[in-house]
Amino acid sequence: MESATAIHVQVFTFLSVTTTNVLATNSPQAPGISDAERKQRLGVSETMLAYTLCVALMMGLCIVLCLEICGPWLLTFIGSQPEIVGPASQYLRIRATASPAVMLVMVAQGACFGQQDAWTPLKVAGAVAVLNLVGDYCLIICKGLGVVGAGITCPIAQYFGAVVFMVYLHRKGKCDKGIPLSWQGMPKLAAFRPYLGVASTLLARTLFTMCSYTCITAAATSLGTPQAAAHQVTLQLFWFLSFVPEPLSMSAQSLVARDSTDPARVRRLTRLLLKLGVVVGIILAAAIALIMTTLPWMFTSDKSVAADLKHLVVQAMCSTLLCSVVMMFDGISIGSGDFKHLPQTNLLGWIVTGAMLVIGRQLHGGLVSVWWSLPLFFATRLAWHLVHIYRHWTTSAFGRYHRASHQEVQVTA
Repeated sequence: MESATAIHVQVFTFLSVTTTNVLATNSPQAPGISDAERKQRLGVSETMLAYTLCVALMMGLCIVLCLEICGPWLLTFIGSQPEIVGPASQYLRIRATASPAVMLVMVAQGACFGQQDAWTPLKVAGAVAVLNLVGDYCLIICKGLGVVGAGITCPIAQYFGAVVFMVYLHRKGKCDKGIPLSWQGMPKLAAFRPYLGVASTLLARTLFTMCSYTCITAAATSLGTPQAAAHQVTLQLFWFLSFVPEPLSMSAQSLVARDSTDPARVRRLTRLLLKLGVVVGIILAAAIALIMTTLPWMFTSDKSVAADLKHLVVQAMCSTLLCSVVMMFDGISIGSGDFKHLPQTNLLGWIVTGAMLVIGRQLHGGLVSVWWSLPLFFATRLAWHLVHIYRHWTTSAFGRYHRASHQEVQVTA
């Protein structure tokens, strides 16, 4: 059930990232710009924010309609047993009503990051999580509503978050440094095309990454129950820790885009962010090694699973370190407007990962060889980033960074 309701969240995360990029690139607070350009950027940002919120709402409504019509089929497709399809469908349809709010929250988060505000998304996310916990306790335990209660809580919490974000953006827009929140009419394709260009690139990057994770998980689960359990524990730990460098990546996207008119400042910023990414990666690699070697009892009581976990420590450490560094490269590339190579990077990583899985299977390498494909995936992405930087040294944010003109999103009536 969670897979069916969460998949669109994974796919549509590009909404937040693209909004961050577009608003930060057209930031009216960028240094060294004239009053006329500042006014123009403010108008562009206002229009793009209004259009994006409108599109997000329509996408959310389409998701509700699709899950309402195709919910039972989707549950059967992902492997749900016939006896639980009925209750699961009920749960899914209730949860699906949160989709418009989820889409709006994604755009609102991107709008906050694009205006260099990271605290508000954190506070709203915390409030939504608390409301979810309280709602689950009241409806599931106190009222005995079971999965229906769990399904009801999610839309309530998400719509609460969406309303809080809209109120905040409206109030912030009235300030001198904020982007006004207003109705600009239905989105026009000609005006929205630059946004779609950024979004399609980032969506392709996300899909290739999901394909790589899916292939690795499929290979691990084919080895047997103990190996699948060890893989799941390690992967969940890795995913949990991989969220830590995400704020740094979002900061890179926002700050580099905002300061794109000042090449010297961009070069200093990129070097600082990259160093932070390496330091954070080392700390996280040490943390995952400590957890997997000393605390396996927290995740399993099966001795064979615990033994398999210890064989995956090095791979998990390498994956965590490389992931942190690659996320910084991704964020800086997106912020500097030099991100067309990202889908190619992730596609190449997926191909190399698949090749490693095939070779490991033929050599009977087991779970150890399967997990070496994950650091290889990130190493391939890092290597392609370096190749791209070398080829485009004069325009890369890591090199001389000479941008012929500021890449603003032009809005036409």
